[in-house]
Amino acid sequence: METRKITFVLIIVLLIIFLPLTVIGTTLHLKKSPLEEATPNQELKQDGKLHFYDNGVLLGTYTCEQKDYCDYATLRNTYPYDLDEYQPSNETKTELINNRYAFLMDSTTENLINAEIILYDVTTEKVIGRYKEIKNYEIGIESNSYLVKNTNDKWGVIEFYDGVNLKIPFKYDYIGLANRINPETQKIIADTYAVLDEQGWRLVNNNEKDLTPITSDEIISYNSNAIISKNTEGMQIKNYEGKPLLNGTYQNINFYNKYITIIDKTNHFYLYDLAKQRKVSKEYNVEKPEDVVLKTEQDSLIITIKGELVETIAIL
Repeated sequence: METRKITFVLIIVLLIIFLPLTVIGTTLHLKKSPLEEATPNQELKQDGKLHFYDNGVLLGTYTCEQKDYCDYATLRNTYPYDLDEYQPSNETKTELINNRYAFLMDSTTENLINAEIILYDVTTEKVIGRYKEIKNYEIGIESNSYLVKNTNDKWGVIEFYDGVNLKIPFKYDYIGLANRINPETQKIIADTYAVLDEQGWRLVNNNEKDLTPITSDEIISYNSNAIISKNTEGMQIKNYEGKPLLNGTYQNINFYNKYITIIDKTNHFYLYDLAKQRKVSKEYNVEKPEDVVLKTEQDSLIITIKGELVETIAIL
């Protein structure tokens, strides 16, 4: 009889200990199981949530606050200055970055044009940043970088890898990249940035080291060793030390392959070789820069003006 009592008491004690643990374990499993959140057709938006997948595996969700627009953010391609930046043909939605990060917009239709852009960590399901404007020129920037304007109207650069790195802090009134495309990756080269602050324009590198003197002239374009800038008198080209590479100012200057294109103050267009300090084409009268179309075919450069082929130059 005594043995039965002891056995009964032991069973009761074991039930008291293990039953709550079983319930807790089941509850935690249900909360963590992604299968509960998966949409039947793996759609991005369903039942008031965004669902993020990788090869059919649910990575995480985002609970929408608004019904009007809850989706990937659109790249806002605004160009307030004359810097020669790559300009996409249309506004493009962003995509999931490194299977972890997403730029999102969660807004009413009425406020969509000014809607805040959210940087969301799909893995932790947390908002880690809020911005006014983002751009990567649609084709992408090297090192998976984005130019970003924060809620205080200051521009910086963030880079995505396994995590997120603030490559250039939010301290500039504007940041842009010249239209230089890496032929191997077909992405915008990002070793040099044109920045503007209250002091003026200059070029900085990835470590935010100044590469050029500060200037009040607006930077129009640049390559690895020269800068084209503009002031009220016209355009000029200088090296990184600020020394002019051509005397005077011009109506228009642009980089093209190993040469520069020039339209002088008398509306004459020609190609110029900076390295050899000489003209490599004839001079042609034009009304505006858009009159001239340049095209490279194999080892030749073809010049067309107002739709008429005027000269073919061998590229040496």
